[in-house]
Amino acid sequence: MGWVNNALGAVLYMFIISFVMSSFLWVFNATHLVQIFNFTNSKTFPFLEPIAPKTFEIFTPYIPFLKEVYSNFETILNK
Repeated sequence: MGWVNNALGAVLYMFIISFVMSSFLWVFNATHLVQIFNFTNSKTFPFLEPIAPKTFEIFTPYIPFLKEVYSNFETILNK
């Protein structure tokens, strides 16, 4: 069972790192600190970019306060 635990831990760690990187890309793009055209030749950007927004959309129905946080965040970024 040790190798299963290590494998699942590695998958969880990869998701957490991807989520954090995606969150930074999401915020930086929304605040125009980094433009999307800077990543046209990137191999990882198409995979990383949608992780944070999709994660928020998936977990919003299950965690009530997350809906308010997500909508406030979207409102702030759209200004």
